[in-house]
Amino acid sequence: MEVREQQIEHLTLRSVEPRYVPGASHERVLILGNAYGVMPYQLPLAVALAERGLKPYWFAFSGQEGTEGSFATESVLNDVSIAMNHLAAEHTAEPISMIAHCVGALIALEYLHAHQKKQEQVKKMIIYGLLFNPARRWKHALPRLKKSGVNVGFTKEDTNYSPLSALSSLHVPLLFCHAKDNLNLRRASQQEVAKAVETAPEAEIVWFDKGYDHDLDSLPEFVECYYSWLRKPANSMTEEEAHAEMGD
Repeated sequence: MEVREQQIEHLTLRSVEPRYVPGASHERVLILGNAYGVMPYQLPLAVALAERGLKPYWFAFSGQEGTEGSFATESVLNDVSIAMNHLAAEHTAEPISMIAHCVGALIALEYLHAHQKKQEQVKKMIIYGLLFNPARRWKHALPRLKKSGVNVGFTKEDTNYSPLSALSSLHVPLLFCHAKDNLNLRRASQQEVAKAVETAPEAEIVWFDKGYDHDLDSLPEFVECYYSWLRKPANSMTEEEAHAEMGD
């Protein structure tokens, strides 16, 4: 599938045209990556969703590869605003969902927390690899950010952030997809994920044995979960049904 690029202010918004699927509405999905830039899993995830009739979009945040500026609170929140405003204006009748990864999820949550009316633009939201305590990962992340060529504007003080306040104000159906591998449990323990699910007004959780950050072999089972949940009407899938979808 061909990747299309569109320049929206300073952002390069990438997309893949969906395959024709009878009965599909070509719902749009904004895929937000993590702190290091456009990740290896974003294109395969986008293609897999497009093959099922969804229309995915993604971009590099400010200060990441090819995008001017610095990777800082104000700039990344503005990036999401630019992308969402463009998508909302492009096809006002089509819903937009989000799949947000790690730091990308915190950025999305804070954006929706700061702009409550913007939640009306979002049909559903999926969070993969919730980063519950950014400060805990700062020492590990900083060298990797520099190695990845990210122009870091965040400071250590900025990482003293909890997603709970934003989660409590989120009135969008939310699915947490978290893996039990070491990387994802360092991002958030099972107890922290449980707290996040409890805090959000309308949230569910599906657990996986292994994530797809460094192993794309794990991606297909996430894709099936994402697609099934996004296609279901709001409030129709219980936690037990979500696990059944995964064959648990």
